[in-house]
Amino acid sequence: MANLTAIPDHFVTQFELNWLTAVQQIQARIKDRAKVVATEGQALRLNVFGTTSMTQVTTKNAATPNVDIAMPARWAYLTPWETSSLFGEFDEQFLGQVVLPTSDCIASQAAAYNRLADSTLISALTGNATVTDTTTPTVYTINSATTTVALPSSQQVGVQFGNSGSNANLTIAKLREAKRILDSNEVPADGRVLVISSGELAALLGTTEYTSNLFNSVQALVNGDATRFLGFDVVRSELLGVTGTPAVRTVIAYHKDMVAFASGNQKSYMDVRPDISHALQVRSVASLGATRLQEKGVVTIACDTTK
Repeated sequence: MANLTAIPDHFVTQFELNWLTAVQQIQARIKDRAKVVATEGQALRLNVFGTTSMTQVTTKNAATPNVDIAMPARWAYLTPWETSSLFGEFDEQFLGQVVLPTSDCIASQAAAYNRLADSTLISALTGNATVTDTTTPTVYTINSATTTVALPSSQQVGVQFGNSGSNANLTIAKLREAKRILDSNEVPADGRVLVISSGELAALLGTTEYTSNLFNSVQALVNGDATRFLGFDVVRSELLGVTGTPAVRTVIAYHKDMVAFASGNQKSYMDVRPDISHALQVRSVASLGATRLQEKGVVTIACDTTK
């Protein structure tokens, strides 16, 4: 939650029910399902230790073989953001018995930050990751050469998968394929997340496997929702990207340790501005970024939103 600083003595923050909050996503739904790192500076470097293998010993007292292990570094670049609102000098007087909505304004700005955090993580999961080239690493030098890595086609479930050459919305077959890909990559079962929108949820609610207690212990039709299916924690977000004609939405299946969220300088101010007729300014700022850490732990699923 944002912190308040520099509150004038003659303004008392009041939490009242005189104002209604517009319908919006208030809490972050994806940020808590990622590796969150408090960051100072413009960029965050995260090192990924590569895999190795063992060599059979065939000779007594032979020289010990040493194997170089790739240690690619992923980069999250932080971007500054802000939002601000003004309340005029006479607003509190003219509002009469209605409390000046300073606390509601702070809450609205915090909600804006939470949505931005989720959008940043979605972009990192589905977009290109910046990687430092460390094919032959050494602890004594820093190789600054970087490249971008896209999510390979082997980590993508197509819009027509399991539907005989025709586009389909989210199906059980697509979810099983996403699970198979993660399983084949030895991604840990605990900590898997599936991010879908209300459209994909509606499509799943029309399938027997999703709604029947023979397949799913959660009574999805009773609650109109489900929080876990096929080993995934199901999260609904209306921030997922839609592209093309017909419109195709990208659903994401991933492990929470395969994406990092970098957050810094998140705070709110409440100040009287003498330069603008002593208006009360409520301003929130933050810097944030994210990066995908390993492609093998992320799967995208293309879903036709018209089906």
